[in-house]
Amino acid sequence: MDTKGRVPPSLLRVAEGYASRLHLFCISITILASLVLYSPRLQAQPKPVSVCHNIGDGTVGKLHITPTELLLHMAHGDHILGPERCDGFDNDCDGEIDECESDGSGCADTCEAAVCGDGVVVGTEECDDGDANSDTEPDACRTDCRLPYCGDGVADSTDECDLEVQHQNTMPSRLVQVPDGRYFVTDPQAGSVFIFDESLVLTGEIAGFNVPLGIAYNSLDGQIYVGEEGSDTIKIISTAGESTGTIADGAIGRPADLDFDSTGNLYVVDADSRIIKVYDAYGAFALEIGSDILTYPISVAVADLNVGKGEEVFVGDLVSGTIEVFSTEGTHDRSLGSKASTYSTVWEARFVRIHSIKPDPETGSIYIVDSYQNKIQILDALDGNYMESFGEFGTDPGELNMPLDVCINSAREAIVANSGNHCLEVGYVIP
Repeated sequence: MDTKGRVPPSLLRVAEGYASRLHLFCISITILASLVLYSPRLQAQPKPVSVCHNIGDGTVGKLHITPTELLLHMAHGDHILGPERCDGFDNDCDGEIDECESDGSGCADTCEAAVCGDGVVVGTEECDDGDANSDTEPDACRTDCRLPYCGDGVADSTDECDLEVQHQNTMPSRLVQVPDGRYFVTDPQAGSVFIFDESLVLTGEIAGFNVPLGIAYNSLDGQIYVGEEGSDTIKIISTAGESTGTIADGAIGRPADLDFDSTGNLYVVDADSRIIKVYDAYGAFALEIGSDILTYPISVAVADLNVGKGEEVFVGDLVSGTIEVFSTEGTHDRSLGSKASTYSTVWEARFVRIHSIKPDPETGSIYIVDSYQNKIQILDALDGNYMESFGEFGTDPGELNMPLDVCINSAREAIVANSGNHCLEVGYVIP
């Protein structure tokens, strides 16, 4: 300053220059701070995700998105881009699914395309149990790798609609009445077990069998047992039509008939082996009956007919025309009836083609169905003497046309599987 306190002009110009530079510096700092704080390009950004984007009409393209957008894209069918895998998707987004390079490097797994039946659930498959896939077994994965569904013709445990009648009962073969009054009837031609109400009205069908033959109700477990030719197995179903198991898998050739004793042992006709096979209440094989007696067993029944012998095993023999009677241990006791010639007019207690037998404990008698004579004879179960008979050939109601089985129901009526007339018939009211 001079003596009067004034700043020289040169110093004043220097100070003004510094002030201007300081002002510009402050403005620059402010702008830079704003850029750092508010510019998304200078903030830390999440790593983008590459997806194969479904553009539409089967066209795909690669797209880079933020992680927050990933769920939205996956909900619309997009998937994360990656190496090709044999899983039914176009993982590498080249427009090809499950393709493999010649050196095997194209797929991350086995380089084998997805096939229904390989036991691996991939792509659009709902299930895949490999060799266990079946279109006839209840609750099985179907052979097109779909889950069991209502209307697939198999009575699964999760549906009821498959008990609806889908076929005609063309060949009623064996029948049994359950405690609620309904009849369950095998039909080997339709491959089904049909259900009739107490008035003999067809109300349901359990489809999906191969060739169902013999049928019996087990009063101890409340289930129905069906002999299936083809699988040579006894299949178990509930009275609601649900499959619950099997026994004797593949062990019985043509299981034509079956019955239970009072302790739950199961007696099965093995027509191919010409014997009766017995399984205990746990399904284990117990013994064989009749190997040196039977020529062609076709029917079996177990009952105590109050003749002083306890429970006995009655076997109808198609070839010999006789009913062979055994103890439950397999000892042969007696024969009932004899063979009739085809055109003989002498037929009392004689049979051309025995197809079914049913004991009646209340009268100590046994009913014998002859499918050739179109007649059902009633014999004394102890000595085999003829008592009476009913039935004659015809196609009108009440007439018989190739009868195959008879059931004595709770109302003391003889219900006949009238096969040639495709129906059940009240053949006889027992006095």
